[in-house]
Amino acid sequence: MRKELQSAWRRRAAVATRETMSTVAQVVSAQLGVDKSKVTGCSTFSALGADSLDVVSTVVALEEQFEVDLPDAVDIELPDMGTARLKTMQDLADLIQSRFDAATKTPSHAVAMSSW
Repeated sequence: MRKELQSAWRRRAAVATRETMSTVAQVVSAQLGVDKSKVTGCSTFSALGADSLDVVSTVVALEEQFEVDLPDAVDIELPDMGTARLKTMQDLADLIQSRFDAATKTPSHAVAMSSW
């Protein structure tokens, strides 16, 4: 039961902001040549007409845009939608948000030491 609660908390804690989702939609739209309005939280790469090369180039563009590493993103709809860890644009935006938050977080001990 505790694992389930922890998993639910982690999913909630990493929910992408509107700004993050909007930037993801903008980058995905530009990379795939689709209208930004078609890139929603529920969209999948395959529904947007992307092949595996499109996915890789889009992930690289997102890494550059957000200045984060997305090694987990290799599991986006590849090789099978049923086993993919990241199935939708919302999943991808949430991952980016969690990586971005982790990269910008200042360790608490550093804050305490800086006040000396």
